[in-house]
Amino acid sequence: AEARAVADAVAAFERKAGRTGVTIDKPIRLTAPKSNFSENLAATLADFTDMHPGVRFEFLASGDFLDLMAGDADVAIRFGEIGDDRLICRKLTTATASIYSSPTYADRYGLPADENDLAGHRFMGYDRSSRSFPVYDWLLERISPDQIVGRVSDPEAIVPAVRAGLGLGAVPTTLAEEAGLLPCFPPPPGTEVTSHLVMSPEA
Repeated sequence: AEARAVADAVAAFERKAGRTGVTIDKPIRLTAPKSNFSENLAATLADFTDMHPGVRFEFLASGDFLDLMAGDADVAIRFGEIGDDRLICRKLTTATASIYSSPTYADRYGLPADENDLAGHRFMGYDRSSRSFPVYDWLLERISPDQIVGRVSDPEAIVPAVRAGLGLGAVPTTLAEEAGLLPCFPPPPGTEVTSHLVMSPEA
């Protein structure tokens, strides 16, 4: 769904340029978290460029919100609240996350059955500069600070730490499944995050 929506947005970008008589002589800059630059997205955009040979892309992998109104990028995939009603938004998907473990950790310490069974476990956390992550906020309300044995900057970085057995971690479902991590329990209710395709009206 995300890959198709991005291709549709790029097509609209190209049509608008054609109507105004402008030639797209610069790459279309797409920004998104690293995990969104998937093989599916790459394949969809490859098909698009086959049909539109003059279109080129520049991928800006970042968890930061680049300023689309200032022209820092042309198209973005963003999660959660957009916070700028000047931007054109299209809902893509609803993403879930939960607390995950490696098989090694599970064999050694077992897995918590639910939110009331988190005591005695250790966790990998996120540093304070990270953007709000609902399932991690949910976790912090239920564990003590001394249960956090290390911190990382983003979900992509927590996956190898959890996979190595350093601790349990709050991980998006898609990333966790790709990495072969074990869910401790289903995604907690109310921690879902909506992703949007975002463009500046000037794009």
